[in-house]
Amino acid sequence: MSAELVAIRPRSLLRVYGRLLANSWYEAYSNRAAFWTGAGAMTTNNVAWIIIWAFFFDEVGTVRGWDGDRIRLLLAVLATAAGLVLGFFNNVRRLAEMADTGEIDAALALPIPTLPYLACRRVKPGGIGDFVFGPVLFLLAANPTPVRTATYVVGSLSGAAVLIGFLTAVGSVGLRYRNDVVSEQGFQAILLFAFYPVDIFGPWARFFMYIIVPAGFVSAVPVRLVDEFSPGLLALQLGVAVALMAVGVLTFNWAMRHYTSGAAWTQA
Repeated sequence: MSAELVAIRPRSLLRVYGRLLANSWYEAYSNRAAFWTGAGAMTTNNVAWIIIWAFFFDEVGTVRGWDGDRIRLLLAVLATAAGLVLGFFNNVRRLAEMADTGEIDAALALPIPTLPYLACRRVKPGGIGDFVFGPVLFLLAANPTPVRTATYVVGSLSGAAVLIGFLTAVGSVGLRYRNDVVSEQGFQAILLFAFYPVDIFGPWARFFMYIIVPAGFVSAVPVRLVDEFSPGLLALQLGVAVALMAVGVLTFNWAMRHYTSGAAWTQA
């Protein structure tokens, strides 16, 4: 298999993954009722968060530099980043589950790298709803300018990379020990904390949200970049994104070195 992998050029691999994403999209969209229901449910959830935060800031005003406008920007960044990951690469949070269903066994038989294939094998309609909602909210409520828009795009993509790296790492730990509770708890933790501005918490909570569960780099730091651009902060954000992606890949490779088939089989 290694010889086959070497023979595949990077450009050919990109075409393979592009077609795979397209097929995954068509598969998800084939049931239009379920697709639009899932996307609509996530849009409704996002609107509910906007209303909750609007009531909160109407009552208390500004909290440590955060107000209604800034929290809407945070929700726009988070919806874009999380929607990209959970809509198009949702399988990174299902690695332990896929071991039990045999999907990993099937992927191992293919002459392409396993992790990228698994990541984009399924499209989740709810995530697509988030991914569309984020840019719309930014354009309507975040005072877009060319510079702010470009920074928002870079910040959202880097936040998505942080989320992919973290979910891949915790999912790989769950895969190694065949315990999907680990990956699910990691997913719930980073997504929950990413909904909140890091600055409103105390120092220990901020340490947790930057170092242990890097939710701050998913949403709060990109928001700060849009509002107060800093080359140093941008370098930190991109460095964390690259580092976490590397950690995710290394953790997945470690888990696969210990992987044993569950004797289940399914179609790749």
